[in-house]
Amino acid sequence: MIENIIVDTHKENIEAVSALLENVFGESIENNELKWLLENPDISGDFNSKHIISNGELTGHVGFVNSTYLISSKEVTGVHATNLCVIKGCPKGMGKKMFEIVSYEPDISIIYEGTPSAIRLYPKSGFKKVGISELFSTVILFPKWSELIKSRSVKSFAKKVLLPLKDKWSRLGTSLKKDSDISFETLKETDQIHHVPLDNALTNAPNRNKINWFARCSQLESLVFTVMVKNTPVGILYIYINEKGDHKTGRIAYMPNMGENENYWQAVLAFAEQTLKLAQVRSYTIYASHPKLRKLLTASGFTKERDRAIWVYDTQKLTDDVDMHLMHFEGDHAFRGV
Repeated sequence: MIENIIVDTHKENIEAVSALLENVFGESIENNELKWLLENPDISGDFNSKHIISNGELTGHVGFVNSTYLISSKEVTGVHATNLCVIKGCPKGMGKKMFEIVSYEPDISIIYEGTPSAIRLYPKSGFKKVGISELFSTVILFPKWSELIKSRSVKSFAKKVLLPLKDKWSRLGTSLKKDSDISFETLKETDQIHHVPLDNALTNAPNRNKINWFARCSQLESLVFTVMVKNTPVGILYIYINEKGDHKTGRIAYMPNMGENENYWQAVLAFAEQTLKLAQVRSYTIYASHPKLRKLLTASGFTKERDRAIWVYDTQKLTDDVDMHLMHFEGDHAFRGV
């Protein structure tokens, strides 16, 4: 008799899960990195991960990241599934069942457009497409002359010179302005995390454990600030920096929902960009779903790289007709590709 079960992942399963992910996605991942990626920030030694055992063999896996959201003034629990995969030999329907076990537990589940097979799965599991998230990029510092001289091909020269020039040209005549209402303080370990709810809006509201988990990403440097409006904390600004050989890249991974005030959005973005410049970051990216932020990035000459559909499972209809402020701070796409 073939036994098919879905079980929680433990420390002793990490090596087998790593092998499965490499088999499916074609990329190796170190055991220590995978332990961090799947760890539960709220319970030491626990993992946010489940896998399928079919006749003694590991045939499927799903990781997940728990989140807290604010919808208007209501606190809502959420989850984001990651690294969902099955291999040949996994019984039909078991991958879907595992995905649904993870997705159906909290109030809502949010996921971004994935592989073609994943996209086929979402509507079958009750998810609906509710909007899009757009990835924007911009160059803020030119490469050094010493680097340009080392360009050994047309492709290398184009990447180091022509693309930055194109970005600079697209932002010509635009500037991000500060606002005297907005101020910032470096977030300390002992500082409380504040999130201010806005009417008719969904916003990720990460707690201290979640922020500390993101900061443990070993490949990236984290800069975290408290954002204040008229000296009242309204949320955090989270910046990642990646050192790639002779240059640095960055990402604005999270910023507060600044509502309908375009000047406030612009002031937070201006401070983040200045911080990245001071750190000698050459270019950075930012995901945006809120209409005000997307409009600002477009008007400011940022390059739109791609968009991804946002899918939501929400039987309580909590997310109907609300503005979504999502920046992929739900899971691993906050730090992938920085």
